[in-house]
Amino acid sequence: MDFTLLCRSLTIAVVVVVGSFVPTPSRSQTLESGVFEAPPLVLEEITRVHRGATLNIRDGATGSLIVAGATGPTPGSATVNFTGGHANAVLALLDTFINISGSPIDGPTIGGIQAGQNVVVDIDGGKIGGIFASGNAQILLSGGVIENTLSAGPGTSVEIRGSGFQVNRVSTPSGVLNLPLLLDAPEATTVTGVFESGTPFVLSNWTGDNIDQLALVDISVPPVSLDPIEVSNGVGPVGLRPGQRLKLSDTGSLPDHFTAVDATLEIQGGMVGEGMRLANTGASFSGGALVDAILFGGTGLDVSGDVTIERLRSLAGSTVEITGGSIESAWVRQGSNLTMSAGDIGRIEPGGSLRFSGGVFGDVNNTPFVFDSFMSLLGNEFMLNGRPISGFFKLQSRNDVLTGTLADGSPFVIGYGAGDTGFDDLRINLQTIGLPVADPALIIIDGDIGPKGLRGGQALRLLSGGQLGRNFAAVEAEIEVYGGYINSNLEIVSSNLLVTGGEIGDHFSAQLGSHVVIDGGAVGNDFEAYLGSTILLESGSIGEDFRVNTGSVFSMLGGEVGTRFTVLDGGRAAIYDGVLLGDASVRAGGKFDLRGGEVQGDIHIGAGGRLHLVGGDVAGVTADPAADVNVVGQSFAIDGQPMDGLTLGETLLIVQRDVVLSGQLADGSAFSLDLSLPVFERGRPVSPGVSAEAFVTVTLVPEPYAVLGLLACVLVRRRERRRFYARVMAA
Repeated sequence: MDFTLLCRSLTIAVVVVVGSFVPTPSRSQTLESGVFEAPPLVLEEITRVHRGATLNIRDGATGSLIVAGATGPTPGSATVNFTGGHANAVLALLDTFINISGSPIDGPTIGGIQAGQNVVVDIDGGKIGGIFASGNAQILLSGGVIENTLSAGPGTSVEIRGSGFQVNRVSTPSGVLNLPLLLDAPEATTVTGVFESGTPFVLSNWTGDNIDQLALVDISVPPVSLDPIEVSNGVGPVGLRPGQRLKLSDTGSLPDHFTAVDATLEIQGGMVGEGMRLANTGASFSGGALVDAILFGGTGLDVSGDVTIERLRSLAGSTVEITGGSIESAWVRQGSNLTMSAGDIGRIEPGGSLRFSGGVFGDVNNTPFVFDSFMSLLGNEFMLNGRPISGFFKLQSRNDVLTGTLADGSPFVIGYGAGDTGFDDLRINLQTIGLPVADPALIIIDGDIGPKGLRGGQALRLLSGGQLGRNFAAVEAEIEVYGGYINSNLEIVSSNLLVTGGEIGDHFSAQLGSHVVIDGGAVGNDFEAYLGSTILLESGSIGEDFRVNTGSVFSMLGGEVGTRFTVLDGGRAAIYDGVLLGDASVRAGGKFDLRGGEVQGDIHIGAGGRLHLVGGDVAGVTADPAADVNVVGQSFAIDGQPMDGLTLGETLLIVQRDVVLSGQLADGSAFSLDLSLPVFERGRPVSPGVSAEAFVTVTLVPEPYAVLGLLACVLVRRRERRRFYARVMAA
């Protein structure tokens, strides 16, 4: 087999396992027989270690990629000993010994290891990104930290030397584990314990570990003090063993992949790196910042104060109680429980039991492999699609919108239109209790932070310097934005919003009869208009990925919209003036009228979509089969030859392709559309165009049509403004 080809294929496998990038090698070296020390040897981007060679890697040595075990002139095995240094990846192909020792904090670090035929990997220290073993490889673990996953398929073996072994929180003696950690196993398996070196560990198929045969060898471990540990500055230990206690505060920190087993952890401040694992541990987070934490069975976590957490994963058998803090995303696996009475969660992926009585939360997204999740909401004013509801139910339609107010007075919005997805297996229980009285007076926010949301009949005015937090929800309310900032994931239902200044963050959604007028200021990316909502843009800007969904209407009289503007099935959009900064797309059932302004990119019309081109300037048009493109103009030509004999007011089908349709639109603008057919290679489109099965038509109108279009634009603008301002002033 070609060695270079094999090397490349294994490199790809290691990159997949480790999740890191290995650069294309430009320098290489081959070590034949003998003993080599690095340093002084400088490791190249590829270092091949042949049979009969031994490579010792110490502090200071670093290499992008080390390939060990290639067939060489000397019989025997290749050996690589790590006591320090760094390697992006180690590909041990065959007949190789890999030995790794040293501190898991400042010892050797290896991005990933792939072990093949007759390879033995002996780890009692250091830090390894991930391990992938195949053939008859052996993995011996007595220390160190595995940051990501350990995958050892059929024919391989994994042996762990240490003590205190537990399988799913049940003490387990030495021997071969009867329940292998297989990704496709019907039951979850978690193995915990302490390595011979004294480092605690957690392995679980819940987090991607896949081990066909696992042997546990009971060996005494170094004794450990049970005196409380306080880390107020500097870096704390790599983990906690059973019975240990640790408090983190001030400027202290815990390293990446900190692991606690049967311990107690209190975080009041400081910083915690990524990959924290807590098994059968009591924990409280009230301050500081964490990248992410995984909670295994038996772990109970209290979240409060001003702690910030990027990612929290709660697995079966764990519980989480949230009374404060801010969590960017929380993943609640089946068999775990999460309750929340205050605080902020940006995104929830349910799968276990959720109970909310207060606080604010954003998107609710069921993952495809999670079933039978359950959510209890304690509060009042529950409405499904604007009608009162109570008790148990499931969201059935993509147009369903559930609104209500939690016990602490915080309104919420749940539904596909709020960015939420995957409700097929989410059961919701609405528990009705009394609520605090909503303040009916106009709320003015100037230079401070506003409330968490608005309930029915409330009104808010945001001025310069004011701010509304993320996941702000308004139900049957009024908002005027003259300045300031609204954080991400604003959700309004049956509400009116006027924007003349300031800024609205990403993931704004307007739904169920909401009316939005933007006459200044800026709206961020991923703005969604849903069923019954109307959006009027007069000036200001809307960011990228603005989507006009079923039953919503968008009118643009000025300003600008970012690229990837989309009109979906049942949505309608009309552009009279302003600029679309990039491409636009009209899906099946969507309607797009271009009557003025400029589209700097192409407009793509999908099957069943409709484009009505009356005025303005567009870079190009592409159309799928069954797409409908109607061009309304004062004159038309094909490849520069005028189309004579057209009748005013009648529509003519254009069947020619690979030609240029040009002329003068109804508003007097010159246009030129390339009607080239799409280009396909091996049945796949490689260059867009206008399908022969698309319906391209032209309609001839007299010159005064342009004046009528401008007049209609002015009337629409005045009518929409009057309607909206009447609602706002009546509040």
